[in-house]
Amino acid sequence: MSLEEARETLTNLGLRVHDAPIPTACPPHRTVVSQHPRAGTETTRTVTIWFTRRPPEVRCGLGLPPAPDRLAWVGKWFVENARGGAPEGQPFAPRITLLLGNRPQRTVSQSVVGRLSSWRVCPEQRVYAARTCPFSALEPFRSGYLGPIAATSDAPSDPCTRPPPVPRWLRSLEFVTLTPDEPRSCFDYFAVQLFVDEGRIVAVNLIWAEP
Repeated sequence: MSLEEARETLTNLGLRVHDAPIPTACPPHRTVVSQHPRAGTETTRTVTIWFTRRPPEVRCGLGLPPAPDRLAWVGKWFVENARGGAPEGQPFAPRITLLLGNRPQRTVSQSVVGRLSSWRVCPEQRVYAARTCPFSALEPFRSGYLGPIAATSDAPSDPCTRPPPVPRWLRSLEFVTLTPDEPRSCFDYFAVQLFVDEGRIVAVNLIWAEP
């Protein structure tokens, strides 16, 4: 809906409305892209809606090469799941390695990936990209960024730093990179790289740019 339509709909239901802008160039200006509580939830309180606000002179789309369909589907599933949706299937391997800035942090089992706490990682120095842990590969999609996501065959391209190479055992695997499909600065660039083996996610790599 447009911001105005959403406000009217919620007000007519007797709900209070709080709205917050998200700077993004691709979706139409003043379009609602997320809400809390989520659709289908009963509430008598305030509903928060996030709407798009197109920054001046920012182009839409980076022209990144798309990932093959089989990998793009895995990427779309991951984003929808991270944002609280309930997509069908579960493309995870029995064990999934979580990486931060190309460095392995820990391994989790398929049975616990539905718990938000299972995604949290924290390096020994407790700081990464000028941010304090814990970190989660779900975090950028849940609250940090609600704009358009590209599912690309390109590796993450940190505009500000050069992370170490990924571990050797991952280099022969297919991957899809999930990253904002519009220009981002050192302060807000991120990417999540999903490594896939026989259609299942075996490793998830979170990249933050350092301010």
